[in-house]
Amino acid sequence: MRRLLPVLAILILLGACRRDEGEAGPHEHAAVPAAAGAVYERRWQAVLPCADCAGIDTELLLIQQGERREYVLTESYLGVEDDGDTVFHSQGAWAVSHGFDADPQAVVYTLDADDATRRRAFLRRDDGGLELLDRSGRRIDSRLDYTLRPVVNER
Repeated sequence: MRRLLPVLAILILLGACRRDEGEAGPHEHAAVPAAAGAVYERRWQAVLPCADCAGIDTELLLIQQGERREYVLTESYLGVEDDGDTVFHSQGAWAVSHGFDADPQAVVYTLDADDATRRRAFLRRDDGGLELLDRSGRRIDSRLDYTLRPVVNER
């Protein structure tokens, strides 16, 4: 429960924030920092493959306020019958980089870029989805779908 409180606090604060129209946020890959005080958020979700469960219901929230970039990642392991501790939350800083394989325009979001033990990377797809990359930052060699889909904000 203590791990859930910081996540809930962030989500409550974000709910009180309003998105200013016409300014670039993390999903527009702004070269210019966002206006001071403006908060931008973007959410992706999907059930990703799991080797020993029915799937991992994964939700990623990227938040940007000025130069500050934070993420909240929630992973729920489905169909696991253990002590009930099947939901994991993590949060931290994220970074954006350009260039992947032969595409110099490709965008990669990296969670915890400064911590190799927690680092995760997602390749931004043309359809707006985020494809999970392996621990080495390469595409996962599988026929299974490792893509998070954008969640449309309801307003």
